[in-house]
Amino acid sequence: MMWSSYSPVPAPLWPIIQWLHQGFTMPASYKILTCLIALVGSSSLLLTEGMLPFFLLTTPFVLVGYYRAAKGYPQAHRFITGGLSTLALILFFIDIKISRDVISAVGHLTMFFHAIKAFDMKDPWDPLQVFFMALIQLLLASEITRSMIFGVIFLVFMAGMVLAMFYSHIIKEGAEGIKGFLRPMVTMTLLLILLTTVFFLVLPRFRGSLFGRPLSKGIKSGFSEKVSLGSLGSIKLDPTVVMRISVRPERGFKPYWRGMTYDIYSGNTWRSLRQGFREYKGLKGVFKLSEGEIQEGFRQEVILEPLETDLIFGLRGAFTLVIDSKSLGITDSGDLYIPRKKGKRVRYTLQSTNRPFKGSRASPVYLQLPEDMQWITGFTGKIIAGLNDGMEMARAIESFLRNNYTYSLAPSTPPNINPVRYFLLEEKKGYCEHYATSMVLMLRSAGIPARVVSGYMGGEYNRYGRYYIVRQKDAHTWVEAFIDGTWVRFDPTPAVETGENSPLFLYLDLLKMKWERYVVGYSSSDQKRLFRVFERPVRRDFWRMPELEIKRWPLYLMILLLITGIAGFVLLKQTALSTESRYYLRIRRRLKRDYPVNASLTAKDILAIIEKDREVYPYLKEFLLLYEAIRFSNRTDEDHKNRYFQLYGLLKKKLRNK
Repeated sequence: MMWSSYSPVPAPLWPIIQWLHQGFTMPASYKILTCLIALVGSSSLLLTEGMLPFFLLTTPFVLVGYYRAAKGYPQAHRFITGGLSTLALILFFIDIKISRDVISAVGHLTMFFHAIKAFDMKDPWDPLQVFFMALIQLLLASEITRSMIFGVIFLVFMAGMVLAMFYSHIIKEGAEGIKGFLRPMVTMTLLLILLTTVFFLVLPRFRGSLFGRPLSKGIKSGFSEKVSLGSLGSIKLDPTVVMRISVRPERGFKPYWRGMTYDIYSGNTWRSLRQGFREYKGLKGVFKLSEGEIQEGFRQEVILEPLETDLIFGLRGAFTLVIDSKSLGITDSGDLYIPRKKGKRVRYTLQSTNRPFKGSRASPVYLQLPEDMQWITGFTGKIIAGLNDGMEMARAIESFLRNNYTYSLAPSTPPNINPVRYFLLEEKKGYCEHYATSMVLMLRSAGIPARVVSGYMGGEYNRYGRYYIVRQKDAHTWVEAFIDGTWVRFDPTPAVETGENSPLFLYLDLLKMKWERYVVGYSSSDQKRLFRVFERPVRRDFWRMPELEIKRWPLYLMILLLITGIAGFVLLKQTALSTESRYYLRIRRRLKRDYPVNASLTAKDILAIIEKDREVYPYLKEFLLLYEAIRFSNRTDEDHKNRYFQLYGLLKKKLRNK
């Protein structure tokens, strides 16, 4: 059967598809290659949460199945594979019902498919199905994970697919072994990577997920409107990275990354009232948060990992925010919320003064004391005795807590006991929540409005990338007190020494940050900056062209890059061909004028078509046999080459006279 030149089947797949009609046998090495591509696809899902058990369950079956196929053992009966496929489909729907997660269920189904298909390698359609399923797995993984390892797996997958396409073609052509084709395979792989990079850089960027929603659930952050005292302890043991922040200008201070303000304490629980919450509409993602022009400030570029909160973090006194969002929520205390951010990775630029908040008055809520905390008034009075200035009283309370209490992540508060009373009067051990809560209640008992603020403190400074690595364990709470019309920050928690990571770790994290910033976080703004790099020298030095609209310039650049890429590919293809191959292709093109010869036909197919033409057939048969001998032989026979060139001249003359 011949395939029309108008066939929708991609040209690289023609050799495999023709096996279906000519009964070619797949060699063992090709089956092993198919197995490796299946494992590469499944390994990409290992980067996502919850896939390891299914990988460990199905991989032994995949290996055993392909081992049997490579050894030539009989494959499973179609009734068995059909029954197992039906069972896998039933389990797929049960998986959706139980987990309510379609994406994970599809990932599990693809792994079961590979396990079943490993015992069903009977004809050339089967590797195609495996390749397609591996591609689906990579698409799923690209949405769920942002790991650099995925980039490596993707490159390995592309190289494997190029190898598979080449291998199928040379087997169809009758060659033995692939050593002689390593150079074109490497060239094709590099070209494919180059074209992929070009398309990545110039294709329009779209908001949202390929599947319409974020697939990651987000890191448990502990930031919610209602938080029980002591809930931060488990989070402070977690080394998970939550954000990376670069700050300019760099100064010698310990940064406090402000998050949420808590207003009312009752029943051992803090609550945030979001006082004065209002929503802003930004202009192309730019939000002006203060009136008038502020000349000085700190510029923070933040990559925030998916968290189970709509909060974003930064230094206090934010006055400008640039983020890919249409709206922004802000409270009177400066808490920043991005609607529907929960579970999404975001990148934003925040400019802050990092100076204390000014205010005309403090809300009465910041003097609230629970009924069971009236005793703290007398306790505080002993500490601030003789002091009348609000700042002096606050400093005295802060110093008292720092110097008389011990930092511990494992306080042993008995049940049904007031944790603040037990911390201050009995155990005298705790962590930042205990210190901040105690100081706020002590300040309120002294008539000074105060509130608890939660966020992150410091982080590990990466001196190679000049940014902060902020982890869950850097979660922190501190105090803001309203003194003389200003909200002043206090931190009564004693300093805790933390170890530093090795230079190797910092270098690896720098690579990860660059991956997040310039690959995962590559945006339309980055595209515009890239296009301007090309636009300016062209306009200035060559054409003196008028200013182009930025919306049109990406299209012009895309066309230019595509034309350059296609021209380079054609030139490389032509220069890589030997003289014998060019003569062979010329004869094929000449045959197309008089015979139904297309690109998918082999030498055997062409001879079958021209067999009745006794004038051309003998010369063409010898010409094609010599071509295959020259092309696939490791030795060069000059007599064969001379005869080949002679036949080329004879065929040209005979075909021209037809």
